[in-house]
Amino acid sequence: MNRESTFGLPKLVFALALFGAVVPVGLPLRAATPLVTITSPTNGAVLSAPASFTIRTSISGGNSSVTQVEFFVGTNSVGIDNNNPYRVDVDNLPGGVYTLRAILTDNGGGKSTSAVDVVVNILPSLSITNPADGAGLIAPATFSLAATADDSDGTVAQVQFFRGTTSLGILTNPPYAVQVRNLGVGTYTYSAVATDNRGGTTRASIDLVAKNRPVLAYTSPAAGARLVAFTNIIAGTASDSARVLLVESSVNGGVFAPANGSNNWNFQVVLPAGTNVLRVRATDKFGNLSLTNARSVFQVVPSPLTLTTNGVGVVAGATNGQLLEVARGYRLTATPGTGYVFSNWTGQASGTLPTLNFLMVTNMVLQANFVPNPFLRVSGTFNGLYFETNAVRHESSGDVRLRVNTSGRYSAVLRLAGRRYATSGQLDLQGKATNSIARTGTNALTVTWAVDLHGLDIVTGTVSDGQWVAALTGDRALFNAATNSCPYLGRSTFILPPSAMAGTPDADGWGTLKVSASGVAVGVGCLGDGTKITRKAPLSKSGAWPLYAPLYQLRGLLIGWVQCTNRPLDDWSGLVDWLKPTQLAAAYYPGGFTNQTSLTGSRFTPAGVTNRLLALTHGAVILQGGNLSQSWTNAIVLDPNSRVSNASPNRLTMTLSPSTGQFKGSFVDTAAVRTVSFTGVVLQKSTNGAGYFLGTNQSGRVLLEARP
Repeated sequence: MNRESTFGLPKLVFALALFGAVVPVGLPLRAATPLVTITSPTNGAVLSAPASFTIRTSISGGNSSVTQVEFFVGTNSVGIDNNNPYRVDVDNLPGGVYTLRAILTDNGGGKSTSAVDVVVNILPSLSITNPADGAGLIAPATFSLAATADDSDGTVAQVQFFRGTTSLGILTNPPYAVQVRNLGVGTYTYSAVATDNRGGTTRASIDLVAKNRPVLAYTSPAAGARLVAFTNIIAGTASDSARVLLVESSVNGGVFAPANGSNNWNFQVVLPAGTNVLRVRATDKFGNLSLTNARSVFQVVPSPLTLTTNGVGVVAGATNGQLLEVARGYRLTATPGTGYVFSNWTGQASGTLPTLNFLMVTNMVLQANFVPNPFLRVSGTFNGLYFETNAVRHESSGDVRLRVNTSGRYSAVLRLAGRRYATSGQLDLQGKATNSIARTGTNALTVTWAVDLHGLDIVTGTVSDGQWVAALTGDRALFNAATNSCPYLGRSTFILPPSAMAGTPDADGWGTLKVSASGVAVGVGCLGDGTKITRKAPLSKSGAWPLYAPLYQLRGLLIGWVQCTNRPLDDWSGLVDWLKPTQLAAAYYPGGFTNQTSLTGSRFTPAGVTNRLLALTHGAVILQGGNLSQSWTNAIVLDPNSRVSNASPNRLTMTLSPSTGQFKGSFVDTAAVRTVSFTGVVLQKSTNGAGYFLGTNQSGRVLLEARP
């Protein structure tokens, strides 16, 4: 605050006298000017724009009379007051920093001045942006209470939110929002107060309602009603705590359209035949939707069914000419007559299964077709093999057994890598089908079947895992001990000679084969490394035998087709693949091998009074390979009773079984001072025999031949 005044004459005289000056007697003296002080507003006061206020003053001291007090805002005079109390009103002063002055003038022309500085603060702008004022929310309501705030002559220090008088939170930085959760039914006032850096505040408020949704219900028709009228009126009621503004309807997923009325509503509709879904919803005055209320009804439209058959068979479930309801689901079942099978449905619905599920259409036409049964001539069991044609591999080879009944239903068992997989299905009228067989931890198998329906008694197809494809072939088992005895009945012996491939056994595998009157062949024997084999499977009508034996703990196999030949030197022959995996701990051939050999066999007649075991007397036993010190040949003599006598210096013993054709014996390798045991079979048709013996880490070959 600044004060200014003009000294009066008496004070001057006093001052001069004080300093020893000579003052003329009789000089006139002036009165002292009073001091003016602005008492309101105070210096540094902050007012809110637009500011309207009164500048108030007080007068003190002096002995002259006050003539007037003039007031200024800045340099602008805003008024003169001639009467005490001296004051002036200031209206709508915009924001800014101002100096207020009061200048007092007394009757002697003396003046005194008082000044203060004030700030007129522009209050922050504030608006609640969400929810809108007067909004209606669905309880329990959760929403964001949000506001925007700004200050043109400073900064926004904070925004505080209130529900009624309860503070909901203070935010010092944008965005200014608090979350309101689970607000129950009721009427509420929410406020926001923005405060700027000078302490100025602005308040904004909204009122809102939290309420329940509108509720509506159908009065007609009932749920699931069967409607027969061409035009139907759908009606119901709606209610709301505020006001139902609108009811809308939709038919079968169509666009919602306004219904007639609100609290009591209805709409008229022509429905298509069949099941129809009606939906209605209500809107309150705030724009809130009710839950959609759905109701299903069935529009009844009857129409005749034309139902015919082609071939021998009957249909159950409906009759020709029967009135059925359009768009309603029905089921028909076709049953073939004797000697016939169902083929397919034709007309306005189709299918290959005897049972047909269909939706009725207007004037529907259906026909069930039956054909002569093609499966009567192929019912039975098929046995076969599958493997890749370019190279037999353990992971893509195996055997199969397929059983087909007189209606074309089938079941099958496959062995792959020694493991069994079962499947089943229905052959189509071309004898074809496909199965997908799931396998744990690897690809599924896809199997295609093609059963010949024209008397060949074979099945072909493929087995695949998506990476490889193996060709499948098999034959139907036709022989029956009572009605169709097998012409290949009897006993046989066979050998599996060594191949020329390096790293494979230089020894003959051998076995015996017994074929029953029903055509089942059972083979038992040993391979050239001493591994035992067994196989039981029916012969085909042409004498083909599917040989398959999983080996080496299901990691190897023996597989191939063996054919009954009745040739001059043999009765059985066939290419056979022998796969042995790497087995580092194996005593013989630990590195494994893949070997293909030609099986050869001969029918066998047990020795008796009228026939010898072999048509020879003087023979030779030859032993080679198998870690022997050298190849050895021993002369033998075979008497009529199948007893063997050694005719060489090297020690050899040998016995033959007159009933099976098997032989066994032992031989002393004198150079190595080692005794080896051997075993094998004779081939009567070629008058010889072969087998194997085991050395230390290799197997050797033993041959029985005629001696010149």
